[in-house]
Amino acid sequence: MVMGNDLSLTLRLLESNSTIEKKIRKAMAAELNKKFNSIGSGFRVQLGKALESWLMASPAILAIVNGPLKGDFGIPILNRLPKI
Repeated sequence: MVMGNDLSLTLRLLESNSTIEKKIRKAMAAELNKKFNSIGSGFRVQLGKALESWLMASPAILAIVNGPLKGDFGIPILNRLPKI
């Protein structure tokens, strides 16, 4: 039985921080994929439209499409991103 605040705990990690981070991200991605797949295609369509508008409003895309970088990279000028 431990009394008071004298409890001490030491952990020894067997893997590097980057390995642990990769495993956490992989597990999170798997869980999110399960959730998205169970919600249905309507949500994915809405998410796709939101992502398209966010991307098209980004400063980098605007500079390529309408600004000083227009045509500099050999990218055809598009009014909209292709459907995914």
